[in-house]
Amino acid sequence: DDRLKYMLPFVKAGWDPTKDFRFKDRTAESWKRAKVGYESNLAFTKKMIAAKANILAGTDCLNPYVYPGFSLHDELALLVENGMTTTQALAAATTSPAKYFGWERTHGTISTGKTANMVLLTANPLADIRNTTKIDTVVQRGTVMNRATLDSGLKEREYK
Repeated sequence: DDRLKYMLPFVKAGWDPTKDFRFKDRTAESWKRAKVGYESNLAFTKKMIAAKANILAGTDCLNPYVYPGFSLHDELALLVENGMTTTQALAAATTSPAKYFGWERTHGTISTGKTANMVLLTANPLADIRNTTKIDTVVQRGTVMNRATLDSGLKEREYK
C-alpha cells in the first residue's frame, strides 16, 4: 500500500503480520473465520443502514493498515457500498458527529461563527463518494492549505 510511506517505521514494523499480536498466530482456518466475521459485520452494517440507525464515520487510527486521514475516505466508500447514499455518508463524517457531541453551534456545517474546518474538492462527492479523495484545499482552524502545500506536507511526512 503506497500509504505505508507515511507511517513511522516502528508502526510499520508492528503491522508485520508475522509479528503483530493480532495476526502472528493465525492459521488458515482462523483467517477464514475472520473473513466470515468481516462479512457478518458488513451484513450487520447494511441492516443498520436500512434501519436508518445513526452511524458516525471515524476510523480507528493505527489499527493495522488503517491510515490516519486516508482511511476515512475508505470508510465512506464502504458505507456507500453497503447501502448509504453519498449524502448520508457525508453526513456521517460531518453533521452527525457534530450533533452526537453537541457541537452543532461550532461544527458540522459551514456558516459564520463556526470553526473554520473544511475540505474543498475538485469533483462532486455526491456523484461518487470516492471524489472525497480529490482534495484541492483544506481549511483547518482558519489556516488555508492549497494542493501544493498539502503535497509538500505529505512529502515531508514520508519515511524511508
